Amino acid sequence: MGQARVVVTGDVHIDHTRHSRLRPGDGRPSSWESSWRVWQWICQQAVELEADAVVLAGDAYVNGWPRPEAGEMLADGARLLSAAKVPLVVFDGNHEYINRPYGHRSPLERLADIEHVRVVREPDVVVIGDGLQIACLPWPRRTMLVDPASADGLSPDEVDELVAGRAAELVEQLAGRVDPGRGPAMLAAHATVGDAVVGSDRRGSELSLAQLFCEPTLALADVELDAFQHVALAHIHRRQQLGERTWYVGSPDRLDFSDAGVEKAASLVSIDDDGSPGAVTALATPARRFAVVTVPDGASAADVPGLLGELLAGAVVRAELPAGADQRLAVEIRRSLDAAGAASVVLATPPAVRHGDRPVLSDELTPLDGLRMWLTANGYDGQDADRLMARAAELLG
Repeated sequence: MGQARVVVTGDVHIDHTRHSRLRPGDGRPSSWESSWRVWQWICQQAVELEADAVVLAGDAYVNGWPRPEAGEMLADGARLLSAAKVPLVVFDGNHEYINRPYGHRSPLERLADIEHVRVVREPDVVVIGDGLQIACLPWPRRTMLVDPASADGLSPDEVDELVAGRAAELVEQLAGRVDPGRGPAMLAAHATVGDAVVGSDRRGSELSLAQLFCEPTLALADVELDAFQHVALAHIHRRQQLGERTWYVGSPDRLDFSDAGVEKAASLVSIDDDGSPGAVTALATPARRFAVVTVPDGASAADVPGLLGELLAGAVVRAELPAGADQRLAVEIRRSLDAAGAASVVLATPPAVRHGDRPVLSDELTPLDGLRMWLTANGYDGQDADRLMARAAELLG
């Protein structure tokens, strides 16, 4: 079929409520409005670009039991694509399993009756139009990939390794089902690949994933196979390129302050059927803005909006207050930022200084000795302290 163009996104989390407030008109969280607007924009871009397909690679929702309104918000974009006859391929991320009763259908099934929507329920290769092949790997769940008997007696880390190994086998099987003579091919997956970095304040600063997660982690070599001209990954919210042809598309909207100043985009992937890596173009989304202001000592509440300047209007703002700031100043700063047009305001104060005797740690102190001193200084004793010390010793090997 020559060249195919695919718009890829993931981690829309259309019903997230982080750093949000209820809109007075309809009671809808402002964060919902932002994520809905971004999702609609992505779908409209796909229509205007005459894309061959759109892929939503998991985590459309916050959990597997979304409110009906959230389902309709996601369906709005699907209907926009359907009207233009642009196929939408969508599958589960890890969030679609959170709070989902056992045996219940995925919330993505809400889209299955919309024309030109393909809800992928298990690892599969979807063929679009004249030959575009999209191999799909939903979130690799332990219950889907590992027989309980084979995991009996294994540690959590060993189970994760078992699941990751099985997921890698599935990717290889999907690659084997790709027909090079049919047309261009890509892999879309909701998974953790160990070479990625993250920036979320819930997952630590930019460190190797292997240091942060207790979840199945695949190697780059497990997914970047010759059968695929492009590998589109979701799950990590930081947009980044990992290998010659592997990209995390990143979340299309900003969810927290780790996203402040970070590019948010969908990917336009152009794939030829000659086997060469796909070309990736970032489609910068109208993501909501985050701004941080440090309030200097002696500043009045009226001074704070001016410190942000043009960054303020419509932004989610975090005001970092000076040490010792009283509650009255905090309230006044919030009111001042609200009046100046901030979408939402978060106030941050320095942690309280702890007074009293603190243990002095020698340079020769072992990690376990240091932990024992910390436990004692913080009131841990008896069986609790012994249990924590034993677990620490086990982890340190």
